[in-house]
Amino acid sequence: MTETYLLEKLKSVEQTFKELTRRLADPDIARDPNEYQEVAKARSSLEEVVNTFEEWKNTEEELKGAKEVLKE
Repeated sequence: MTETYLLEKLKSVEQTFKELTRRLADPDIARDPNEYQEVAKARSSLEEVVNTFEEWKNTEEELKGAKEVLKE
């Protein structure tokens, strides 16, 4: 149960990160330095968590592949 909650939370953080990344590309945000800085700071605070989550997902996929090879 805890693992499911953690995965859902990480997916939510990942989604927020993607949304913040899209907002940074918006020309309207670039025109407002305060808002741009706020969005950039929020995105930056999530970057390490999101990168680590991506690495974990990739490792999970590699592990699944390795298990399949061992079955053969």
